[in-house]
Amino acid sequence: MYTPEITNVDGADATASVVCTVKNDQKKVTAILNQIHGRNHDGTASPGIPAVFGMNFQAVSVGQKLAKDNFDGSCAEDTDPLLNGQPGGYLDGSGTPSDVLAYSLEKTDVALQSMIAALRQQGIYDSTMFIVTAKHGQSPINPAKQNKVGHLSDGDATPPGAARDQAAVDRLLAQVGETARGRDNLLKPIREALRAYATIGEVCGVLREVFGEYRPGFSA
Repeated sequence: MYTPEITNVDGADATASVVCTVKNDQKKVTAILNQIHGRNHDGTASPGIPAVFGMNFQAVSVGQKLAKDNFDGSCAEDTDPLLNGQPGGYLDGSGTPSDVLAYSLEKTDVALQSMIAALRQQGIYDSTMFIVTAKHGQSPINPAKQNKVGHLSDGDATPPGAARDQAAVDRLLAQVGETARGRDNLLKPIREALRAYATIGEVCGVLREVFGEYRPGFSA
């Protein structure tokens, strides 16, 4: 099994972009195709076709979770305006995919089709059990109920039914930032912001502006 790193690709996190995530997935797909044709994952000579193939796809998971595709501009290949800077996930509770998620689904389908075609070409399709599964799901599908932590989910969704005073939220988020730049305890301003229905993603965004974001292999 060939599993190249995805969150530290030359110092960048490929999961910030659905395009770069698909590119990373394709490395693993190419390895599988090489193995189906009796080669090592890198295309070099091999004793033969392995009895078991395996890989994982990240694109659909990332496409479901991204609040803003390529939000940090780290993926140079991600230039399509239908994707770059656009939200991932679903458009409604019926599961209509956003353009970002639709892209990841399409690319994953094409990759699976290429594996099936290679198995047929080698004459081993009928004797191969082809299993596609998911270790977990992303929830909720309804974007109005999203309120998650981290760069994959910095959406502005407010808890359903909440009466949110935007001016108060902005003021309290500013207080979080001011406290973060000082030496006082951050717990109180964060708690007050959340009580005013600021999202966790918004609070994390303020903290990230002050403290930055950890990137493996990089130092300040």
